[in-house]
Amino acid sequence: MARIKIAIDMGSVNTSIYREGFGLVLKEPTCVLLDTNNDYKIKLIGQSAKDMEGKIDNNLAVVYPIVEGCVRNVDIASKILKFFLKVVAPKKLFDRIDAILLLPMGISAKDVYEFKKVAYNAGVNKIKIVPKIIAAMNNEDSSVLSSHATVGVNIGGGSTDIAILVGDNIINGCTLSLGGRNIDASITEYVENDKGLIISEATSEKIKKEISSLFSNDKSLVQVSGIDKFTNESTDITIVASDIYPIIKNVFDKIILTINSLIKDSSVEIINDIKMTGIYVSGGLSNTTGAKNYLEEKLKLPIHISDTSQNATILGAGKLLNDEARLHNIIIQN
Repeated sequence: MARIKIAIDMGSVNTSIYREGFGLVLKEPTCVLLDTNNDYKIKLIGQSAKDMEGKIDNNLAVVYPIVEGCVRNVDIASKILKFFLKVVAPKKLFDRIDAILLLPMGISAKDVYEFKKVAYNAGVNKIKIVPKIIAAMNNEDSSVLSSHATVGVNIGGGSTDIAILVGDNIINGCTLSLGGRNIDASITEYVENDKGLIISEATSEKIKKEISSLFSNDKSLVQVSGIDKFTNESTDITIVASDIYPIIKNVFDKIILTINSLIKDSSVEIINDIKMTGIYVSGGLSNTTGAKNYLEEKLKLPIHISDTSQNATILGAGKLLNDEARLHNIIIQN
């Protein structure tokens, strides 16, 4: 039997696992399908559970146990992670799991404890905590984490980390309870109130993924189905990107406000560094159409969004699995 080293990013929307020597081996929704008429028995986990959204009756429910970056149901979260670990690290092959556990920057000690409890319940033997924002920055070119200050922004499904960093050290930062799921909820509300159509969470997410844009005149289209709230009949409608532009803009404007506030509170030396190094943006919303242009226009700073930005946290953590000295240094500093 042997030891396996992995990195785990268990987010509000997805769970990603990186295995040393193999890379990103799993990325699935952090959700279950529960039978509410049978002691809330788990019927499905991960992608198969998510695929049931909008297709189930009142006796079943798709549940996400992590909300806004915090564990809301330890038992369900533990069972989800245990199921995923069986896929990537079967007990018949490995008797010990050592893991880097990625967490939002601003969560409480109680929330950290509950994430660790989830990991231990799932079968992890040793845990090292790394802030998601540092892992995301570690996915960038090695010159980024130098002696010069820079800004990292990681936009997740339920929370957004924003930090000023020098090397592997967080100088200042915060976590916003804001992310992709806020956009999903706002789209659902908008479509019902303005279009008279009741749509599922899956449909809202489809709209977000296909036509989210920070160009106010974007004419991209997506056709969706739902239930007419007046006739109760199934109906198809077309949504234009400009329809949801105010929703996307609102989320990004809140992020911009926080970035400006953090920079304003910094020393002259740090501000001068940031003018040179710029801002590194990662996470699910980083590739929103027009995001780079919008952020550069509003912040007047260089904006960097890499091709791997959507998986930046887990890929960055994967690099740390082979660098024990640096990992130790990150844990000491943060």
